[in-house]
Amino acid sequence: MTAPAGGENWQTGSSHTISWNYTGSPGTVKIDLLKGGSLSSTIIASTSAGSKGSGSYSWLAPASLAAGSDYQIRVASTTVAASTSTSNAFTISNAPSPTSTITLTYPKGGKHWPKGKYYLISWKYTGNPGNSVKIELLKGGKLYNTITSGTLMGSKGNGYYSWHISIFQASSSDFQVRITSTSAPLITSTSDYFSIGY
Repeated sequence: MTAPAGGENWQTGSSHTISWNYTGSPGTVKIDLLKGGSLSSTIIASTSAGSKGSGSYSWLAPASLAAGSDYQIRVASTTVAASTSTSNAFTISNAPSPTSTITLTYPKGGKHWPKGKYYLISWKYTGNPGNSVKIELLKGGKLYNTITSGTLMGSKGNGYYSWHISIFQASSSDFQVRITSTSAPLITSTSDYFSIGY
């Protein structure tokens, strides 16, 4: 395990990177969350071990998790029983509820976006959610790629971003767009499923 290394304070409602190194061929791995040395939940039952000796997984810590300083992450090969590693203890804390909001207004669920064209991603915001947002493309509920790591929030409660969909983009009906304040990761909004294709 390389992250968490121990001693970190991870807030619920935020994404955190779990990472590890490996040797040989561990196949796929299972990632578990431990509390007080006992299994709290399985984060994912099977995911790729990675490539070239290292792997990682982006985990959104559920808001329902109880705060505590005795959490650990365990990564174990699903095919090689002896191949496992457990992190040192780290803290999970409950972040305060944000007073500002961001709400995606486009794309809407059920839309179909052909490739090779520009599309407008739009949102509304309230309060002061920060100066910029990160926009990500999800597939099947998981991060697929980052559309932009930072663009202006907007003005007068509205923002937008012009996104060009490459002709080489994969076709699927389970895409979503997620927008997140770059300064307050709890302030986020995700669209319903839409499709990209020809």
